[in-house]
Amino acid sequence: MPTVEWNRLARADRRIAIAKHRGWHGAASRLLPERRGAMDQLRWALEEPPTEAVTTLGPRDILLDLETLAEEFPCLEIDLQHRQVQVTTEPIELEGMALGPFEISLDWRQIEAVDQPYSVVALDPHPAANGDTVHPHLAGRSLREGEGRAAIRAALQAGRLLDFFVLVRQVLSTYNSASAYVELEHWEGLTCVDCGDWLAANERHGCEICSADLCSSCLAECESCGRYRCYGCRGECSECDDCYCSDCLNAQVDDEGRCEACQPTDQPQGEADATKTTTASQASSQALRQTLSQTAATATHSLRMGQTPASA
Repeated sequence: MPTVEWNRLARADRRIAIAKHRGWHGAASRLLPERRGAMDQLRWALEEPPTEAVTTLGPRDILLDLETLAEEFPCLEIDLQHRQVQVTTEPIELEGMALGPFEISLDWRQIEAVDQPYSVVALDPHPAANGDTVHPHLAGRSLREGEGRAAIRAALQAGRLLDFFVLVRQVLSTYNSASAYVELEHWEGLTCVDCGDWLAANERHGCEICSADLCSSCLAECESCGRYRCYGCRGECSECDDCYCSDCLNAQVDDEGRCEACQPTDQPQGEADATKTTTASQASSQALRQTLSQTAATATHSLRMGQTPASA
């Protein structure tokens, strides 16, 4: 374990913990870059090829680690019969989200047998809205170790109990949205903007106008343009109840809220009556002109034949 880098990280971690305990949240935030820098330096040191074989701690060193763990953590339990060591962390808070204390339990018998011979359990859980996730980086009792994986493995292989438990606590106290099972911004849950039901990640749909979160039951497709809309961005025809987005509906409906398909094709009654009157008048005038034309033609013919035309 790179001693200098580790001590630098531990010092930054303690300073942040003290600031939070005293309510100096601004000071704690300003210390975060120092902590990230210490984490990067530790990671780089761990990624360097080892220059010597891993040295396993002896019984005396392990005993010293156990004594130090009792000072470092609020609670330490040792089960000699089952060869388990358990510690309880202080309440953990990530970006203002209180998650409560966690119990880290190491099964000494499984160190060489399984990939993750320890479990992490929330003692006073404050789960996400899905009811299952109690920490962004926990799936059940398994911790997503992320960048701390190599350091945790090295500590276990060397039997460095103090380093192991402190590293796991460090992972629990660090938030990485890229590797979170549930992101903190969604911890309280996504809800459907229309019905208010909680949405699982694979059930979320979005309104194509306002980007609101919707469940599949509340998602509606516009009959005209085919795009999906929330309730606030759509409307319905007053007759057929077909769904239209607000843009299409405003462009198509008449004064009575009817879509184009439901609008009457005949002329309104007043216009129809006026049209009939005009047509009748035109027909009457044409008939009169035809009668006068025929009378004039008959009179002209009679005069040519020397006859006196009859009165019309």
